[in-house]
Amino acid sequence: MKQNKPLILTDYLSVGEENAITAKDLAKYLGWNERDITITVNALRKQGTLICSNTQSGFWLPADDRDIEQFVRQMQGRIKDMQRAMKPAIEYLKNGGGDNC
Repeated sequence: MKQNKPLILTDYLSVGEENAITAKDLAKYLGWNERDITITVNALRKQGTLICSNTQSGFWLPADDRDIEQFVRQMQGRIKDMQRAMKPAIEYLKNGGGDNC
């Protein structure tokens, strides 16, 4: 996490998607880069902080269970998409691989 200041990031988050803030704006306010924002949000989530997000609105604190359910569905969709993208590579390796990719 950026300079051990994860709670500062959450100070910039508001409740409800209508009050979401983008990674770009968070980075500007905190003097970080967008990658640091993503890393810190991920670390906070792993520690148990509920932070919702989507690619259109940015980040926000959940207003209700519906926000959390929507976030979980979105993340599950990303996981399934990544699994589909990895499938050809996994099959390739299962079939003995080779030196040419």
